[in-house]
Amino acid sequence: FDKGCLAYIFSSDPDGIAQQISDVLSRGITFLNGIGWYTKNSEKIIMCVVKKSEIYQLKHIAKTVDPKSFIIIGETTETIGLGFKENISGDAFEQKKK
Repeated sequence: FDKGCLAYIFSSDPDGIAQQISDVLSRGITFLNGIGWYTKNSEKIIMCVVKKSEIYQLKHIAKTVDPKSFIIIGETTETIGLGFKENISGDAFEQKKK
């Protein structure tokens, strides 16, 4: 399996962080819509998958753009798609018969 890292970044400047991730790491970013429980304010949450070797740069980008950013990082078991594992056959998605 090709392990990677899944990051959720909460920031007052999500657009600035997303732009830097795109420019520096050439990684895709997805914005998720969230609502803070305490503030009831709507906010953009950055979701991004990077290789383990890129996680330091990702954290550095987030904290440089917004020192108060809040980052959650988890490990992915497998990442399939552009920039990760791309050339897999349809057999890889089918359940094996007993």
